[in-house]
Amino acid sequence: MKPGTAARQSVRLSLGLSNSSDDIDPNLCELGKLVVSLAGRSIMKDTFAVLNQMHADGVIGRYAIGGAVGATFYLEPVATLDVDVFVVLSQASNSPLITLEPLYHYLLPRGYMIEGEYIIIGDWPVQFLPPSGPLEEEAIEQSAEQHVDGIPVWVMTAEHLVCIALRLGRAKDFARILQFIEAGVLDTAKLEPIMIRHGLLDKWENFEKRFLNPDNL
Repeated sequence: MKPGTAARQSVRLSLGLSNSSDDIDPNLCELGKLVVSLAGRSIMKDTFAVLNQMHADGVIGRYAIGGAVGATFYLEPVATLDVDVFVVLSQASNSPLITLEPLYHYLLPRGYMIEGEYIIIGDWPVQFLPPSGPLEEEAIEQSAEQHVDGIPVWVMTAEHLVCIALRLGRAKDFARILQFIEAGVLDTAKLEPIMIRHGLLDKWENFEKRFLNPDNL
């Protein structure tokens, strides 16, 4: 068994998931919005194209794909329902509050629909998320350019995705960190400085003790 495999299984069980990759809630399948292969990202290319056009038109600044969809650029595909787009949003005039108004003014006349906290772009629910602090701000600034069927898209680096997951500290976040470790896609020379800058070394040590200690495997 690979290092961390047993720990990842225990995390999956704490989430109520089996160890089978086929154990997907049938209610999710009904929605038909699952990232299950490279082709899954391919069908998102229209969504990415719209994001790029919004950036070119000055509606949004530099953006970065994060969350589960961001992780699929480095890991085995997973089931997801939405696309998390991290972007610096403008504030309402004379108000400290972040507003999505410019996005609505741009997208709604073009036929895109709002569903709750999401805007449906290219058949995918997209959630525009402002950075919650310096870590997300840095993740946007240092995001990497990827390509999907020739469409460029900015994606958070694997190291920033891991650090954000570590900070959030939910069971599904720990499971994702273990996936990154097992995939061998992390650059330690990049990961450690990010942890130092954002005060995450203690959390990382606790994670290692809990999930990577051989006595726990």
